[in-house]
Order: sequence, then structure tokens, then C-alpha cells
Amino acid sequence: MLVLLGVLAPAQAWRGWRRDERAMRLGEPLAAPVLALPLALGCTLAGVLVLLGMLLR
Repeated sequence: MLVLLGVLAPAQAWRGWRRDERAMRLGEPLAAPVLALPLALGCTLAGVLVLLGMLLR
């Protein structure tokens, strides 16, 4: 799961950067980050799983 998030984050950052650059050039509003919520949930889930693994060991 963390590997997948690690692969998706830079890809989305590149796409978001291009989208934001275009919006700034055209004077349009910037879009909200797409991967922020899934990244936060994935990191939280990984932390909970590690904590459970340590407590149940």
C-alpha cells in the first residue's frame, strides 16, 4: 500500500503542477489536490496497522 502511494504521489504531483501552471497562465482558479485525501487515509491506515502489529505481537 505504501509503495503504491509512493508511486502515485509523484505522478499526481507532476500532473497537478502542469494543471496549476496552465491555470495560472490563463488566470483561472487553482484546482484542489486530487491525492491529498487518499494519501492521508493510506498513511493513517498504515500507521494503525503497524501499531496493531506491535500491540498484538
